[in-house]
Amino acid sequence: AEVNHWTPFVRVQIEYLLLYPVEELELVVYCQYKGIGIIAYSPLMDGHLARPLGSETERTKSIAGTPFEKRRCGSDKKIIQRVEELANKKGRNTSQVALTWISAISAKITAPIVGANTVSV
Repeated sequence: AEVNHWTPFVRVQIEYLLLYPVEELELVVYCQYKGIGIIAYSPLMDGHLARPLGSETERTKSIAGTPFEKRRCGSDKKIIQRVEELANKKGRNTSQVALTWISAISAKITAPIVGANTVSV
């Protein structure tokens, strides 16, 4: 962009969440180097980090077995259980713990796009 005098990138949007931290990705390092902001989408992994492990919603039922379903592996479940433990210990809900993690690395993340499905906590 600079060489051709085009409008430079000022922000990128990537999926960034506690289950799959992408700090090691070259894109994140490059963005930091060039001063490009990073907007994290889906920091609650379609709600998996916002409710107890194993709970289902109408949304999770409706996307089961489709390309939109985000399956959780064993390590995901361990992380979600740890988030639940921390939430209980701190008197918070799991979404607050997951979003606090995002804000704790705020030097890398400009803003999260939460994408809440309901207004209830």
